[in-house]
Amino acid sequence: MNLTATTMVDAPPQALFDLLNDPDRLAALTEALTLEADGDDRWQASATFQGREETAQLDRVAAETPERIAYVATARGLELTATAQIGAEGAGSALGVDLSLVSRSMKGKMMLQGLKLAQPQLEKGLGRLLDRLAREASAA
Repeated sequence: MNLTATTMVDAPPQALFDLLNDPDRLAALTEALTLEADGDDRWQASATFQGREETAQLDRVAAETPERIAYVATARGLELTATAQIGAEGAGSALGVDLSLVSRSMKGKMMLQGLKLAQPQLEKGLGRLLDRLAREASAA
């Protein structure tokens, strides 16, 4: 399952990249997510999802300043790859985000089927998250 969203950000590409490259600042954009460092490019993530506490391993797998950054989260048979592409647009930036969810087990396949039913709500949530991210980057 893939989700994509784009937005314009009133901040230069490097400022946006710096925000996306700082997992603590990213986690602060949502009240439901906490991160604990587990190495230079690895974190243990905890989040409330559908009323349940979930944990995941989060790895930064690409950081190409200031154009691209990617993270992979794995939990309960699901793998989520989040990739952000950043481009200069006037005095600001164009941001494109692609989320890819893949099942890695039978349990993951069952969870993914449920998530597919909620895809419209997930897309709206991604849009709201990008709006918060744009406001945060613009304020920095």
